[in-house]
Amino acid sequence: MRTQSGHLRHLLRRARRRRISEPNYRFWDLVIKAVTATVGLIVGVIGINQYIHTLEADQAARAQVHVQEVKQKREENRQRHLQLTAKLSELRLQIYDATSKAVTTLANSDGHSDEWVAAKKEFLGLYYGELPMVESASVRLVVKQAWLEIINIPVGGYISIASSEKLNGFATDLAKAERQDLEESFGGDPTGSK
Repeated sequence: MRTQSGHLRHLLRRARRRRISEPNYRFWDLVIKAVTATVGLIVGVIGINQYIHTLEADQAARAQVHVQEVKQKREENRQRHLQLTAKLSELRLQIYDATSKAVTTLANSDGHSDEWVAAKKEFLGLYYGELPMVESASVRLVVKQAWLEIINIPVGGYISIASSEKLNGFATDLAKAERQDLEESFGGDPTGSK
């Protein structure tokens, strides 16, 4: 058994130890709190960084989808434009063909024939109707000259040799102007003969 003095010594030693260990406790408490705060801050920064990268990746994916949609719409518009251009070129070719035939018939027919009357009616119908929609400036010039000659010839009237020759010249000029216009619209010779 301990004596009272031994017990007292033991209590004093214990009290000294506590006083010495108290600053150690505070130090380690501060270190643990600082490490915990630092780890929490690092985890927060990593989380924010991942969130930002996820947003950027999402925005990049949306932008890529938008670019694909724009490309698809452009391609659809280009296809529609090509189809419309093809239809317009076909219409132009038909109108030019009908106009050339009408002028040629007027140049080479008798003014008293039903064929001449029908050709004049066809030409005037094209001149006042469909031709202005598709004609180029060079075709318009030749057609206007032919029109001036044709309207001066009365239906069932006599066609002079000079008028016939002028109309033949207009028919040739018209065919050349139409061919040039078609070459320009097709981007080259439409017949492939050149």
